[in-house]
Amino acid sequence: MAFTITPNQRPAETPVLEQPPMQTPETTGAFAVEALAAPEARESSPEEQHATADAAAAEMLRTTLATPVVAKQESQADSKSEVEVKIDKILEADLKDIFRDLPEKVRPEFKKRGEKAARALKRLIESAKATAVAIADILREWLRLIPASGAYFAEQLVKIKTDQLMTLANTLKHALV
Repeated sequence: MAFTITPNQRPAETPVLEQPPMQTPETTGAFAVEALAAPEARESSPEEQHATADAAAAEMLRTTLATPVVAKQESQADSKSEVEVKIDKILEADLKDIFRDLPEKVRPEFKKRGEKAARALKRLIESAKATAVAIADILREWLRLIPASGAYFAEQLVKIKTDQLMTLANTLKHALV
C-alpha cells in the first residue's frame, strides 16, 4: 500500500498504517482451532500473508546467521594455493611466542596486517617482480607492531624471512621458465 504526501500536508495529516490487533493467548487458541478446523474455507488477509512472509524471512535469516563460520574458514584454507601455504609457513615461523606475548590490544591488528602482508607478498612473488628490498619493506611494515624492545629481533626476522621469500620467488620464477 503506497501513500502520496502532498507538499501542503503537515506531519499531523500523514496517514498511519493500521496494525493488526495483537493476539492474546485466548484469541491465539481460538485462531489455531479455527485454522485447523477448516483451512480451505478460511481466506487469509493480506496482513496475515505479510506476517507469514515476515516470519519465514526471519526464520531463514536466523538459520543463516546460525551457520558456523568455522566451516567457511576451513573451505577458504583448503582453497589456498601452494604459494600461499608456503608464504604463510615462512611468515608464521618464529612468531608464535611473539604473538602470544603481544598485548591484547595489538594482537588483532598484528594478525590483520600479517594477512595483508601475506596477500601483498603473494602478488609480488607471483608477478615475478619480487626484489629483496620490496619484500623487506612489506615485512618491516608488518613487524613494526612488535614493541620497541623487540626492534632488533624484528629486523633480524625481516632479514631471515626476506631470504626465505626470495628463495621461494626464485624457485617459482625458474619453474615458470
